[in-house]
Amino acid sequence: ARAVAEELQRLGVPVKARWVQGEIALQEGAIDGALKEWNGVLEIDPGNLDALFSLGTWYLDGRDFWRAEPLLAKAARLHPDTAALRYHYGRTLYALGKNREAIAELREVERLAGGREQYPLVKYLVGLAAHKLKREPEAAESLKAYLEWAYTQALTAVEVDAHMKLAEVYDALNRRLDA
Repeated sequence: ARAVAEELQRLGVPVKARWVQGEIALQEGAIDGALKEWNGVLEIDPGNLDALFSLGTWYLDGRDFWRAEPLLAKAARLHPDTAALRYHYGRTLYALGKNREAIAELREVERLAGGREQYPLVKYLVGLAAHKLKREPEAAESLKAYLEWAYTQALTAVEVDAHMKLAEVYDALNRRLDA
């Protein structure tokens, strides 16, 4: 990877070289170096998808949602047809409690992916967000669809939570036997 960065620099592609250097720094555990490189890319090219995505997902994964949101929002605005980017932006909106916006963003991910890519947690997150908004029929539909997919996979703790939330939703819909 370091050779690729050096070759990009030699070829006069400094923005891409700096982004690659940031990825290398991250892999080597040099977090400050990675953040410096990605921020450096944004100083040169403020709309750079790679740097916006790398910084945004770094903050998202570190649960610093307030720093992730403007980066991923800008990237989503500039690159609206990128499903993976929109997925992480939707996750960020959900984490910030912006449930209406999260649902809209995550539904757009499903449309963009069009069955070519799978984002199964979209249905789970939409279900949770809809439940928080007391949109119980929508929550039930999404959580049930998520669980139908989940039963085709190895089960995780997420499915336990999805079952519990679906039971709450059914209870709110006065469907206790379904719960």
